Amino acid sequence: MKATLISTTWCGPCREFKKVIKKYEEKHPEEPPFEVVDGDSREGCALLKKHDSEGIPTLVITEGAKVLHVEVGGLRLAELERLMQGCWRKADAHLAAKERKRAGAKKAGAKKSGARKAGAKKAGVRKAV
Repeated sequence: MKATLISTTWCGPCREFKKVIKKYEEKHPEEPPFEVVDGDSREGCALLKKHDSEGIPTLVITEGAKVLHVEVGGLRLAELERLMQGCWRKADAHLAAKERKRAGAKKAGAKKSGARKAGAKKAGVRKAV
């Protein structure tokens, strides 16, 4: 899971939210650090546009290509902790669903392969494996 904060140095709420994020990171060192992107940079502007955000600070939480949450405005520490817990649950569920899908595809591929071999035997065809 990746958390990206889009903020600027001149924005008061951004500076306050960065302090909250720093406290969160100190309290949860086992989690990956937040990425901070300058909202005035091309990358920051592109991220704001991509996530339909017109305000800063904007926090974007993703798991791979899946957007789990977009939060515009700052949060208090307790609010950020609740948000991150919920996003970790969503990320875990997303990864579990991907694994089930991948396992199902492998199983289906094995069944097809087995059916082809059985069909070849019935037809009297020897297939090199």
